Amino acid sequence: MITTVTKEKDLVKHTFLAVPHTSEPATKDKVRVKKMYGELIFERKGNQTWTTYRIQSEAGGAIPPSFANFFATKHPFRTLKNLRTVLKDEKYRQ
Repeated sequence: MITTVTKEKDLVKHTFLAVPHTSEPATKDKVRVKKMYGELIFERKGNQTWTTYRIQSEAGGAIPPSFANFFATKHPFRTLKNLRTVLKDEKYRQ
């Protein structure tokens, strides 16, 4: 995974790109994500923070589209819910 973080005055943008996983060989019982690109953007607007989460991936293998779409719609909400929990930790507050 290659990640970059861009910071501007009222905006933080975190982008990520999946790269081939060469340290562990593929197996017949696991499907590798062939392509994935995403971004997580936090933008301050007054006293609120707007969040944009985008991800585009291609699972490959024999995963039915309905199964992949189920995770594609559930994953962003779980990610943001977990992020909210993590950010309550004092070490992430300024």
